[in-house]
Amino acid sequence: MYGRVGTGEVQIRLESVNGALSVSRKNDGKSVNPATNLLPQKSKDDDDDWDTDNGASLKSAKINKGIAKAMKDASKTAAEGMKIAQAEIARIAPEMDKIKVETLAKIEINKEEIQRKVQESLARQDIAMARMRTANWTTGAKFIEKKSNTFAVKGTPKVSIDAKGCSVKVRGWDKTEVKYVLTELADRRNRTPVTVIENTTDSGVDLKVTNNARASSDVHFYGDSDLVRIDVFVPKRTNLKIVTDGEIRLDGVSGDIELNGGDESINVRDVDGKLHLSSVDGEVRVIGFKGDLDSRTVDGDVYLEGDFSSITGTAVDGSFILTVPENQNADISANVEALTVENLRAPEVVREGLWRFGSGGPKYTFKIGDGEVRVRNLSTLTTTQYF
Repeated sequence: MYGRVGTGEVQIRLESVNGALSVSRKNDGKSVNPATNLLPQKSKDDDDDWDTDNGASLKSAKINKGIAKAMKDASKTAAEGMKIAQAEIARIAPEMDKIKVETLAKIEINKEEIQRKVQESLARQDIAMARMRTANWTTGAKFIEKKSNTFAVKGTPKVSIDAKGCSVKVRGWDKTEVKYVLTELADRRNRTPVTVIENTTDSGVDLKVTNNARASSDVHFYGDSDLVRIDVFVPKRTNLKIVTDGEIRLDGVSGDIELNGGDESINVRDVDGKLHLSSVDGEVRVIGFKGDLDSRTVDGDVYLEGDFSSITGTAVDGSFILTVPENQNADISANVEALTVENLRAPEVVREGLWRFGSGGPKYTFKIGDGEVRVRNLSTLTTTQYF
């Protein structure tokens, strides 16, 4: 109950827990003052809220006003944030475009690389297919055949090996015998016969290998090239001559030695005496040599390491790479403007075309065309660098 009687000058508060409340007029004969109901008018369904006082209504209005203000502030903040974001996007837009361009450029490079690899793969496939078209598929399986013989010798024997179309490997041993083993990879159906002619005495052995097909380390699709290798064991002290257009390997022999190769490599290890070698295009390696060396090549590079009493080197387009101890004493003459020196003290220039290492001594003479003469320090090299 909330109302006003008359002018409402006097405030009356009534409370009751269980009993009913009523307001009645005094029976004094005076006129009745009007009574005004100050409660808001509600529907019948809202009877439960009739006991809500005016303070609650005011508080609700205040909360609604705060919510409206918060929403307004949030909208303002969001607008300001959007404005800042738009400005930042506008600022970095050029950078984003640059990144896109660079990324596209990289993708284009990758595409070119992929195209290049695809073309290379197709080219290799074409080559393989061409070989397969010309292959002789009717040939039988390959087989290995070996021939060998042993000869007794006296003193310092002279051994000559003429083996064109074959690779040759010679090794020194302690026996007073010369032994050879010829290994042939042949085709049973289209076999190219390989023969060995032997001429022997007490002081010498001559071996002539005849192979009409070019010896090779590959099984070819073209022709009937067979794989042929001859291994020869000789006394450690032997005068030796080898002639072949295949690979040459020589190990542990002393004496007067002549090696004549072609386009295949020549490898010499732990040999001493006098060494004469010639090659056309094959790479030459002489490791652990002691004595006098005469080397002639056309296009192949020559690698030298050892204790050389003298060196005479001639090349057309090849280079000489000489590996020496750090305290090497030698005089090097060459028809070059300057030596290439690696990890060694610079030599003394005696005169044009002559350089002296240490106190001088052994004579190393080189005559080359378009190659170089390089001298490098043995102590700074690994095994794989000069082998």
